[in-house]
Amino acid sequence: MIKMMVLLLAFVVLPTATIGSENDKEDSPVVKVTYLLDSLSEATIVIDDKKAARSEISNGRCFEPFHHSSAPARLQKYHRRAIFHYKKEILRDMREVLALPASSRATFTVAKEGSPVLVFAPYAVMRKRKGGRLIATITCSDESREQILWQAELTATRHGRMIRWPDDVSVALPRWCHKVALDARLPEDPNARTSPSEVWMLWGVPRVEQRVPAATMPPYNVLFIVVDALRSDVVGVHRTQFDSVSPAIDELENKGVTFPKGFSNGNTTLLSMNTMLLGGHPRALGFLTLWWAGKDRRPLFYQRKPPYLLLQLHKAGYVTYGATHNHLYFPGYRFAVDPGFDILQDSGKDTEDHPILTRRAIDFMRRHRNHRFLAQVNLIGPHQPYTPPRECLEKAREALKGKRTIFDERYVGEACWADVHVGKLVASLDELELAHNTLVVLTADHGEVMDKAHDCFSAKEGSRCRYLHGLTLYDEEINVPIIFSLPGVLKEGLVGTFAAQHVDIVPTILDLLGLAIDQRMTGRSLTPALLAGKVMAEVPVYAERWLARAYRLGGYKLIEHTRKDDICPNVAKKVCKQGHWTELYDVENDPHERHEISGKHPDIVRDYRNRIKLLKLQFHKLAGSMDPNP
Repeated sequence: MIKMMVLLLAFVVLPTATIGSENDKEDSPVVKVTYLLDSLSEATIVIDDKKAARSEISNGRCFEPFHHSSAPARLQKYHRRAIFHYKKEILRDMREVLALPASSRATFTVAKEGSPVLVFAPYAVMRKRKGGRLIATITCSDESREQILWQAELTATRHGRMIRWPDDVSVALPRWCHKVALDARLPEDPNARTSPSEVWMLWGVPRVEQRVPAATMPPYNVLFIVVDALRSDVVGVHRTQFDSVSPAIDELENKGVTFPKGFSNGNTTLLSMNTMLLGGHPRALGFLTLWWAGKDRRPLFYQRKPPYLLLQLHKAGYVTYGATHNHLYFPGYRFAVDPGFDILQDSGKDTEDHPILTRRAIDFMRRHRNHRFLAQVNLIGPHQPYTPPRECLEKAREALKGKRTIFDERYVGEACWADVHVGKLVASLDELELAHNTLVVLTADHGEVMDKAHDCFSAKEGSRCRYLHGLTLYDEEINVPIIFSLPGVLKEGLVGTFAAQHVDIVPTILDLLGLAIDQRMTGRSLTPALLAGKVMAEVPVYAERWLARAYRLGGYKLIEHTRKDDICPNVAKKVCKQGHWTELYDVENDPHERHEISGKHPDIVRDYRNRIKLLKLQFHKLAGSMDPNP
């Protein structure tokens, strides 16, 4: 696609993977990344053609706004998300771009120190057709000189037909370089009919990469694994009803710290995946409270500059990557929220995507082994429909043979299939010599209802509760594994006796990395337990779904239903009713929540309902008191 036109002595191409080729040991340099688009407010952008300056690329299949942009309003239309579509893998690849029409020039100030390398992915698109040409140039200058470092002629792809991200180009910046200009022009062809507003240049994730002493960067990478719909009692030390089908996760527990009392703060992917990256309860951050259902409130959410972990690591010089089966990270969907990944690759092949996402995540870690990085991998199993490979289904049948359990063998088989890929991800850290400095976090976004006692039906949702999630707040749905592992740093084989929650994950990661914890976060750092084995004070577990809330503390758990909730689980037949109603369980003595006791303890019900009310008010104030507080 790229035809090189000019080759100067100052033009040096360094493949990204070769930067810092030494093993990333404690005394080895680390590649720090500085993203040019973070400084758009200080950049100079000149567009020669008035018609082109007034135009912009429309939102749609391949382009979305970048809602976390710090650029001034007049420039935000050029700071975009570009999405490429890999048909074979049903995969979308989303990244930041500076999207400018032809006859444009963007100039950025860069640091003089060290030996920086400018890295970018060049691509050209046309609005209505393909085949237009564009000349892209990188120029470096200081107060007294200017020099072309790179130049190429690009053939434009039709807008909406973007198939694959181009390879990164790396250009060494001279020590004297003070400003870098990204220039795009139409070829000088008197017969050409192409308008500057028809051809657009995409400068993909332009950034400066520079070796720095490891001591000047946070000490660890992060491998963040999320296994969709995985219950806590299916793996590791919490699994007691059948033989293990999860050797990799079990071993991860043995080498780290596990919390059998791990809880999500929501029972859907949409709520949980964002909560575990925000470090705060949804209501406290103005995110997806019940009132989101009526209108698109996302602009208000973005205006508050949500403290996503990815954005904080991005500013610290990390590269952040997501390999997901989760379209709810793509801003084009209603209610979907962009959490700020530098690279987001999403496959839609259900359980078939495990090998795709695992392979891509390992490839990312291999290419960025000399950087600091966060890689989140979202494995879709054991999510409905339960279709495990034959070998894992056979393992599940053998594990369940002769056992009286509530579990569907296909669900357990999918847990086995996810575990296979967890094993590959963790093993790759040893192969890449990254195990010594990579924190591994494993959790699930929610669980899955298996118990007949919790079966119910929602006419509004048109579905049953059993073999599903999103309709109840029993521990079956919100009790999930939460595991941290970093051998040699964290306690090994420690089983936490107190409750840990999704909101605790981000504060814990930031604390371990030595980065500041945003005051809006409602979770707490678990490092006293991870580093010293301390038992931390009990705090309430609060979980929320669209039409109900749960509050768990001191051996009891209250589930409060709003007037619009239409479920009536088998266990609550005597108390479920029209309007506002509650369930109470003694989870200390009735851990499976099969005996509803609200009628026996009206004082506890009253107390916990008041606690929920006060917690909601507290979260509402943290969110700025601007939203409704249903």
